[in-house]
Amino acid sequence: MLHMPIVLLAAATMVGGMRLARLEVPGAVVIGENVWLKCDFDLEGDELYSVKWYKNNVEFYRYQPRDRLHGQMYELLGVYVELSKSNASHVFLKRSDLNTEGTYGCEVSSEAPHFKTVKAEDELRVYVLPKEPPIIEGADSMYEVGDRVNVTCSSGPSKPAATLSWFINGEPANATFVRKYSSIRHYSGLQSSQVGLEFIMGEKDFDQGRLKLRCVATISQVYSSGSEELIIGDRGQASGSHHAVPYLVPGQDGPKIEGTSPRYEIGDLVDVNCTSAPARSAALLKWYINDKELRAKGVRKIQLYISKSSKKQLRVLGMEIEDTLPPLKMELTRGSQTSTVYPK
Repeated sequence: MLHMPIVLLAAATMVGGMRLARLEVPGAVVIGENVWLKCDFDLEGDELYSVKWYKNNVEFYRYQPRDRLHGQMYELLGVYVELSKSNASHVFLKRSDLNTEGTYGCEVSSEAPHFKTVKAEDELRVYVLPKEPPIIEGADSMYEVGDRVNVTCSSGPSKPAATLSWFINGEPANATFVRKYSSIRHYSGLQSSQVGLEFIMGEKDFDQGRLKLRCVATISQVYSSGSEELIIGDRGQASGSHHAVPYLVPGQDGPKIEGTSPRYEIGDLVDVNCTSAPARSAALLKWYINDKELRAKGVRKIQLYISKSSKKQLRVLGMEIEDTLPPLKMELTRGSQTSTVYPK
């Protein structure tokens, strides 16, 4: 099961005693996959009247404990509720398509005499991934020093358009070598990406008699796929190979962020931990704040734990930050999960 591993935490909303503590809406899902929506609330002694779910302000699910059938769904384009897996706190969408994208809201109301209502909402996006790795075209069978290399990398239709990057012998290509082209829009709403690479071959470009070009297609932080072209310097034929890097599902193979609070105030200490899933080799964990990698400052020492029974390894990366309120995000080299915290 493939999901983009992003979870948004809504700021706690309180009316009187009742409060909506947490709203979980995946930031994005891959088209065709199912979706879990969660509305975590505390009645604080009040009696529950109803829980209603909306997409773009149109109701599609209602839970009322007093009704004979507690859960009711209403037809809405792109929203495919499975009643048997939905209840007062969760709604399960058995599949998704491009129409599933939108703003999802949860509204909780209490019974008489208070009749209190709290509501929170967040965005859900639907991604369409390329069916194949990117393709490199235009490479000659042989090159010599002084020859012009002029190749193009193309990625198949996707949503959003894939970002393409060039690497020469494992290093990012000089920006002056890269030729950027506008994405191609299809009737389906998907977009294809293209990027060129052009430079004059020099002696330093050959690594042990060969040149290795690599084009990598990425979509956000959830999809990465690369295509390699090996070019022989003096003789031989160019050979290609493809390597797809799948993303991971949060809560299964993806990392977990623990220790977050629903809300923070200026001056609060943000003290959270990120733990990778057990694997044969320990994963590399990184922290991001507003999509910028957090370096050594504020990051505690990484601890490595080894399970004697499975001989698998996991890493824990801790972080302490004071007087800062940006969203916190962690990235794993084989997958990623995002947790966002909001100020009061």
